[in-house]
Amino acid sequence: MSVLKRYIAAVQQHLPTALKADVADELTSILEDKFEAEQERLGRDLNAQEVHDWLATLPAPIEMAAGYQEHQSFIGQALLPYYRHVLKVSILATLGVWAVFLALGIFTRNHVIGAVFDALPGLFSSVCITFTAVTIVFVALEHGTLKHNWFGRWSPCALPPLKSRFSWIHVSRSDAIASIIAYTVVVMLLNGWTGGSEALMIAGGTIGFSTELSGYVTGLSWVIVGYIAVQSVILALPFWTRTKLALLAAVQSAELLLWWQVMNVSPWIEVNGNVGEKWQTFVDYLNGQTNWFALIAMAIVAVSFVISLYRMYRLRTDDVSE
Repeated sequence: MSVLKRYIAAVQQHLPTALKADVADELTSILEDKFEAEQERLGRDLNAQEVHDWLATLPAPIEMAAGYQEHQSFIGQALLPYYRHVLKVSILATLGVWAVFLALGIFTRNHVIGAVFDALPGLFSSVCITFTAVTIVFVALEHGTLKHNWFGRWSPCALPPLKSRFSWIHVSRSDAIASIIAYTVVVMLLNGWTGGSEALMIAGGTIGFSTELSGYVTGLSWVIVGYIAVQSVILALPFWTRTKLALLAAVQSAELLLWWQVMNVSPWIEVNGNVGEKWQTFVDYLNGQTNWFALIAMAIVAVSFVISLYRMYRLRTDDVSE
């Protein structure tokens, strides 16, 4: 039964590799016996809604997985899988942010070794603070007044599809984290390079977006926020659904429209003050290629948009929620 396999696969996601196979075999045997006993009790096969209701009586996958792992003294079985996941995601996000600032440090200093050594203390302290903060929060939740039944409600509809059906459905959480960090940095740069003292300072002048292009920066920022929202949902539930794909397609269509409007803007970049002959030549070259940049961006977004629509069609014609 597909839905039962999806439940067991969801349990496996919260187990160490060494336990996955044994737990899957044991759960398959136990749950198939229980399901057959339920059908014998009713004297008929269960319909789709009855299968859904029966599955909802089982513990949530993350709770079931916690029952097969050793109890921790500070953080109990119910919260342990959540703790491990949040800690892993938080540390990965910290490393990603550190890598971005390291790259910016190398770019501004032009000295790789010096930038790395300057950034290492910040990395160490950030990881320690992240670990301590996440641990304190979960210990408080486990032993404090906020402790309650974390799995009182769960829905089989939230079970991820089987990996054997469509390989592209499942998304790596590390990819989602990297995308969120990258999009956030882009938003910061877009809004930080928009004219005046906030533009990139070079020698005795500044380089920033032109007045004409600045009017589109807010719209582009909101488009990127849309991408961040999609990736945030993927981070929580790392697989595609028709709803998520529809949201992604909507954001992509907005970006296509924005690029179409930006293509008619000239120039994109302006120089204030004296930035030197090399930088001035580079800016002039970029401004001369803006149409090509916009066309390439539109082509990439258009292909991504078509892929999103195709995947929505596949999910409609090939049911993965059964």
